[in-house]
Amino acid sequence: MGHRLTFYPLLKDVLGSKRPVQSIFPVSLIPHLFILFFFCCVVESSAQRITVSGQVRDSSTGLPLQFANVFVNNTTINTVTDGQGMYSLSGISPGTYELVVSYVGYNTLNRKIELQTANNPILDFSLEPKEDDLEEIDVTSRMDKKWGRQLKRFEKVFIGNPLDSIAGAAKILNPWVLDFGEGKTSEGPRYFYATAQEPIQIENTALGYRIMYDLLDFKQTRNGFYYLGLSRFEEMEPPSGDVAGLWHENRQRVFFGSTRHLLKTMIEKDTISKEYQVYEVNLFPINHKRTNTFSQELGHSLELVPIDSIAKQSSLSGRNLLVSDAMLEAHHIKGTALNSYYRDVYNPISWLTFKNDTLLVDPNGVPLDPAQLILSGQMAEDRMGRFLPMDFKPDLALAYLQQEANILEDPNKWNSLREKPFVQTDKSYYYPGETIWFKSNMMYQNPIMADSLSRVLYVELIGEEGDLAATGIFPIEKSKTSGMLKLPQSLVPGNYLLRAYTNWMRNFGENDFYYQPIPVSGLYQNIEMNDHPATILENDSELVLEMKTSKEVYGRREKVSVDFSISDLFGQPVEADFSVAVTDIEQVTPLDLGIPTILSAVEWIYSPEKIQLPDTITFPIEYGIGLAGEFLNTKGVPEKAKITIVQGNYDDFGEVETDSMGYFWASGLYFYDSAEIALAALNPRLRPYGSVKLLEGTSPAPPSELPKLDLLITEMISPQRDFSLDNMEGFMTLEEVIVEDAIIEPLEKRNYGYGPSDRSFSRERLDAFPGASIGAFLQRNLPGATSTRLSSHNYGLNAGDPLLIIDGSRYQGNVFEMLNSFITDEIESIEVYINNSHVFGMAGFAGVIMVETKKLDKTRGNSENQVLDKEGFSLYTIKGFTKTPEFPSPDYSEPSQNRDLPDQRHILYWNPSLITDQENGKVSFSFYSGDTETTYRIVIQGLTDGNMPFRMVKDIRVLK
Repeated sequence: MGHRLTFYPLLKDVLGSKRPVQSIFPVSLIPHLFILFFFCCVVESSAQRITVSGQVRDSSTGLPLQFANVFVNNTTINTVTDGQGMYSLSGISPGTYELVVSYVGYNTLNRKIELQTANNPILDFSLEPKEDDLEEIDVTSRMDKKWGRQLKRFEKVFIGNPLDSIAGAAKILNPWVLDFGEGKTSEGPRYFYATAQEPIQIENTALGYRIMYDLLDFKQTRNGFYYLGLSRFEEMEPPSGDVAGLWHENRQRVFFGSTRHLLKTMIEKDTISKEYQVYEVNLFPINHKRTNTFSQELGHSLELVPIDSIAKQSSLSGRNLLVSDAMLEAHHIKGTALNSYYRDVYNPISWLTFKNDTLLVDPNGVPLDPAQLILSGQMAEDRMGRFLPMDFKPDLALAYLQQEANILEDPNKWNSLREKPFVQTDKSYYYPGETIWFKSNMMYQNPIMADSLSRVLYVELIGEEGDLAATGIFPIEKSKTSGMLKLPQSLVPGNYLLRAYTNWMRNFGENDFYYQPIPVSGLYQNIEMNDHPATILENDSELVLEMKTSKEVYGRREKVSVDFSISDLFGQPVEADFSVAVTDIEQVTPLDLGIPTILSAVEWIYSPEKIQLPDTITFPIEYGIGLAGEFLNTKGVPEKAKITIVQGNYDDFGEVETDSMGYFWASGLYFYDSAEIALAALNPRLRPYGSVKLLEGTSPAPPSELPKLDLLITEMISPQRDFSLDNMEGFMTLEEVIVEDAIIEPLEKRNYGYGPSDRSFSRERLDAFPGASIGAFLQRNLPGATSTRLSSHNYGLNAGDPLLIIDGSRYQGNVFEMLNSFITDEIESIEVYINNSHVFGMAGFAGVIMVETKKLDKTRGNSENQVLDKEGFSLYTIKGFTKTPEFPSPDYSEPSQNRDLPDQRHILYWNPSLITDQENGKVSFSFYSGDTETTYRIVIQGLTDGNMPFRMVKDIRVLK
């Protein structure tokens, strides 16, 4: 018995969301598992108190044991035996308990007891010595990097979220008693397990408790986790009155919003305080696909349930019966928290299921048979880091504390908005004139925020003097990008640093930047193999990678077929996005830089920082090529104004508002190389006035010191011709693949070819609000919309008015005022773009509302077809995205392929766009070998859909 948690399937799988399943670690879309709290201590309120006493002896000798711990499981009720092995526990209320006796070197003994009124039982215990008491704990072998990552994984499940202010204050004082491993049952899935040779000592400085936890079992599978143990609570001595008061308040914060609190509210049928709103979940709604928007689920997959209708009268005295044959979704409406499921709800959310449709609960909110209760969501976070003893009594006068939480001050909010590039390059070092081919997957502390974060990545090569040797700007699409940096022929050999970052990341400091040392060698230098052994599998314990080739040895110009698969340690397929680089190790010396890269990425995921941002966000999120500027009126004074920004031929433009100091920021342009941009503030007659100045962007300062690689370099008599791109005579060359600029067509030609919207309102939805103005309809049905704004997803920026498109025509002015001139009866459909508005370019920076009327009325408002007079606009040429040609790779199955030239490529294959199959975790690719007798190294690197980086290496031989 004891304190137990049991695993069940992920909530996301049950609800049937279309979003991809994320791994358990790091935080997934639905990060909380179904869990089961097993409280074997039922505390009943009673004025009568009972004393339990007895003696503890050694079972083999019969001698009394002094200083043995005797305690009521999961409570602060405890004592130690005296010199005669005697103990006495007083002041216990009648009820069902678990009495535990533990002693160093002996097996822990626990016994379930029923305490009745006016009954003071005497219970004796005989403890058996442990057979392996003399086993030595090997601390050194456990303190390696793998063990450290396993410890963090264990703590995340056992203790809870390290970013939580309560759970984050709980620390394991003796982690060296823990051992970890992986296993697989004959008929079940793989699992991760933990054992402890001694009780785990936990100290929580936020709650003022010290806990001794005797871990009896711990297992984690893909679908959840399970642990069982016995816990003894001790009150810590507060160092001051202020700390004592803080502990008291924190305990109330933990209780209000906990499982006990919810169940107690249900059985008391509390409809006055309105702490919770409870909904029945329809797992299979008819003609409705589940979304992550709460307002869209009401009336479809969610139905409100009166909280006083769940509790029924029980035939057992002092017992309360909860009844529900459906999954329940509970919103703690007086609490505030970020959740990873709904975009438009900021309350703690939990899901409950009663096995056999019923649950018996005592008056204190403790289930009599906790195996009948399955939990997930916010309440599943109540691990040992937020665990209160069962004899804790809440202070009802302090119930208001829970609702005082301010989400804007919660560091979890800012941490959930952090992102980091995970960059993979085709090789580890280069020569002047070569090309760095790269792929970047974006990692997120909260994957659900990926759609709302950056869509522009900056990649730079920094020299030893801090100068930028090469730069590029690349679009992030579906959380990834790939590209190339061309190194100048005149580049001086030396140590360089590859840096990748987004504009938004600059708010969080350079710790989130991606850095990779890039040596540039001279043409008369050869880099020798270092002492690092070839590593076949860099990551451990989290993923199972398998790479197979059709053969181990190949001939010249032969097709090499590769099958790759990835699964988690529980044997389930994993979806992943990765790059593949194949190099000739006789020409490209392997430096094995992937090891520190993987470790750095894993550390970033497993060790999130507590972020405190300034009041003003300095670097906004970029949804496309961005620009910043300032406006001065005709008197040379800054003022608030609307700036019209035009790209190209003046047939596609957008507006953005300045602040009171005349400053403005805009993002959303999409073009390659460069483009002409015109800017002006327009008066009511559409004539420019004042002056608009574009501010030049700045790159982050380079690091004070560039990391360097200790390389073994040999001077050569002749140049390394394999790498000299200015002299490729005699080598096979391929035609360059040209990527044309994306042509931005006028809006009237594009019309409804913008792809799926974020919210869609059909005729059926509009009919539910007959006669309502469209402006009022959107404010009621669109989370975050106001009478002047479409949403607040730009994180504090004054984004201006959204773009309004009515029957394919664009309109200017006060958008919501114009929308109020229409009523729902006149409209056929409404499409709203917020996160996906980047497809409209600059015009969609503040979002887009696309309206189709029944009568196709195009006479209202001012159409975009009005011609702008470009005279008076300020003209600038700004840099766009960097062109990336296709990597050249021969296909010798094609008769047209030139077979006469020798093929001595040093990079055989580069593919940045491989994705495993969602169903089986597999993918295949192929390339052709060259003419050189050598060894090829295949390097696979990427990111799983669960945010986990991975790397794998395999060597194959090629013979003439």
